[in-house]
Amino acid sequence: MAVSMTGRWVLITAQQLLVYKLTGSPFLLGIVGFCTAIPTFFLSPIGGAFADRMDRRKLLMVTQCSMMVCVLALATLASTGLIEVWHILLIAILTGAAMAFDMPTRQSLIPELVSKEDLTNAMALNNSVFHGTRIWGPTIAGLLVGPIGTGGCFYLTAVSYAGIIGALLLMKIPPRVSRAAETTIWRNLVEGFGYIRTSSLVLILVSMAAVSSIFGTAQRSLMVIFAEDVLKAGSSGFGFLMSASAVGAVIAALLIASLGDFQYKGRILLVGALMQGVALFLFSQSTYMPLSLGVLLFSGAGETAYLTMSNTILLVVAPAEMRGRVMSAYMQTSQGLTPLAALQGGTLAEFFGAPFAIGLGGSVCALSALVIAVGAPALRRFR
Repeated sequence: MAVSMTGRWVLITAQQLLVYKLTGSPFLLGIVGFCTAIPTFFLSPIGGAFADRMDRRKLLMVTQCSMMVCVLALATLASTGLIEVWHILLIAILTGAAMAFDMPTRQSLIPELVSKEDLTNAMALNNSVFHGTRIWGPTIAGLLVGPIGTGGCFYLTAVSYAGIIGALLLMKIPPRVSRAAETTIWRNLVEGFGYIRTSSLVLILVSMAAVSSIFGTAQRSLMVIFAEDVLKAGSSGFGFLMSASAVGAVIAALLIASLGDFQYKGRILLVGALMQGVALFLFSQSTYMPLSLGVLLFSGAGETAYLTMSNTILLVVAPAEMRGRVMSAYMQTSQGLTPLAALQGGTLAEFFGAPFAIGLGGSVCALSALVIAVGAPALRRFR
């Protein structure tokens, strides 16, 4: 995963630089994010149902190979000079569709690899790898775009998918009896949504993910504007900004992993969500590079604390035969709603500026965390 996610962040960074170079439009930066995530919103429930019906390891191999092919096509177009914006949008849609099956399957596989007592530790280590690659992935892209171009960066991403495919081939997982496979996909979907609707804790976490997704992720598609226009830091500065929050994320993830199966998971979740929102607001107001890097560090720490606890609680609460569908609903809101984040962030940045767009999002995230902390005592007391 470390190899694969490094390539993924190189792809994201190089893609944003390429789109901004081709168009100079904040709105189109948002549209690319929209096209990547919109298939996740519509297809995640189906992906979760397949994760509960099929061999999860084999399903992940299919999704990873599909994404490799898409990135190879993007690399070929970019390196030959034939690339146009519509190519980027189409490939973003295709990779988003593959991710709709990949993400819930990947998350629901983790409890098959570790015991319940080690689940928090495992989720923290998983997030530390995910966010750790953000430290060097964007920086690598920022340094390599000049010498090898965006096409070369895309080729590196395609090769990186071999890392996780190789790891999947080496895994030895006992066969799993699937009750979901005994009925239709439609029945699986109905059962999944019914369970989520009647489980108050799962419903709260899914709702929190929706708010965080819409209002707390717009900065990812707008970071290039801060680097180029607000902080005057150029492409190398863009890489450092993209990596800064990952430093805080890795620190928080490793700290959580070192604690093992500790109590007060709900409180840490709420504190992390509040920290992320406040840090994003402070970042939106900064015009000083060191200060911007510092508050992004705290934003990353809060985000990873929130995500680690949220994922752990969901995997503990959800029955084994329902994990894929529960995680798909979570991914549908946490990842599938990011088109709205990219769209609303890009639109607000177009008319009112990127600082206003990020500041508004951070304020909404912080306020929602406070409301949940007061109104959901079951989550606050969860251990």
